[in-house]
Amino acid sequence: MITCNDIAMAIETLAPKHLAEEWDNVGLLVGREDKMISRVLIALDMDEHIAREAVETGADMVLTHHPCMFRAVQRMTEDDPQQRAIRTLIRHDICHYAAHTNLDVATGGLNDFLAQTLGLDHTEVLEVTTPDGQGFGRWCDLPQEIPLGALIAQCKQALGLDGVKYVGDPDRLIKRVAVNSGGGADSMRYCYEKDVDCFITGDIKYTAAREAYERGLCLIDAGHYETEIIVQKFYDEFLSKHFPGIERVLSEYNRKVLQTG
Repeated sequence: MITCNDIAMAIETLAPKHLAEEWDNVGLLVGREDKMISRVLIALDMDEHIAREAVETGADMVLTHHPCMFRAVQRMTEDDPQQRAIRTLIRHDICHYAAHTNLDVATGGLNDFLAQTLGLDHTEVLEVTTPDGQGFGRWCDLPQEIPLGALIAQCKQALGLDGVKYVGDPDRLIKRVAVNSGGGADSMRYCYEKDVDCFITGDIKYTAAREAYERGLCLIDAGHYETEIIVQKFYDEFLSKHFPGIERVLSEYNRKVLQTG
């Protein structure tokens, strides 16, 4: 039988908890290490909708990228969505495990998976944060220059997007590309240092976009959710490889909450 701790240890072999940022909250957040696991619900986020989905699908464990709580919870009532989610998990003896910034940073983690999804090969770390060279973002040189417009189309197709926000002339030729999953705008300064032509990430604010425009850096804002929802596929493949006997369920309740219309 496979326990919650077995799955946790496998993930932490890839993405040790010490790689996470100080403000982050990763690891087993709800539940028992010795809980026997036969079905895992995989999601990007952890909220009361997904907690309810875990109950409905008969999951023993919810595996997410974003944790159910970043800060200490002062009370446990039914008056708050976060508290209701945690109470639901506890009531039904469902474990919740999250690997967040440690998975972003880790070699072979989410940023590498995003780069591969976008067809980028032979990447290097954009922002090194550990003594052994791991860190946020990835960058590489394309085999040949392509117009920004073609890179936008490639990004939309790879991530299944109808559209993206971007900065730059669609005819501008791009050779050096960098990516950072989620809200990666803080890594833009490393793009300038490495003479990156185009940076793909999410949650880019106007002032940062304006600076990129003035400094000649093209941007593709593909969205925070859109560049991280691929974690479902990442976890699905990871569990399939390490625990083929476990049933895996990809969340249908994990929604893109920021809509356009």
